[in-house]
This record gives sequence, structure tokens and C-alpha cells, in this order.
Amino acid sequence: MKIKEATIITLENNEQYIILNELINDNKHYFLATGFDDEKKIDSSKVTILEEEIEEDKVYVRIIKEPELLQKLASLFKMQME
Repeated sequence: MKIKEATIITLENNEQYIILNELINDNKHYFLATGFDDEKKIDSSKVTILEEEIEEDKVYVRIIKEPELLQKLASLFKMQME
């Protein structure tokens, strides 16, 4: 499955996110995503950046938690949207 804008993904912990934007940096694919509240409405307080990981032809994502990488990617996403 190719992840693209407007795709809804479900993480292992059953949290769901919708992909808002994507970019490639240092040959890695990243996604800007936002989560949903309990009523299945978009929750802008749950914005995160995900990194695509491909293993044995399966696509996974991981939430970026490293502060320096988050800051760099947030800046790149911001520039992309201007």
C-alpha cells in the first residue's frame, strides 16, 4: 500500500491519523499527519510527523520523536506549505 495525502492509517495502538502532506528528505519518506478525537473528528492537537519504513514489501510508519529531527522536518513542511 502506498501512503499518500488523505490516507487514513491505523497504528499498532489503534490510534488513527490522516496524512496531510508528505516530503522526501535524505532519501527517506516523511508524512505530516493529524489524529482524531473520540468523536472521529480531526484533532489538530494531535499533529505528528511519521517516517515510512518498508520491510519485506510491507509499509510501516513510525512516529518521529527525536527533537532535532522533528524541528528540521517541521521547518521543511512549513516551507513546503508557504
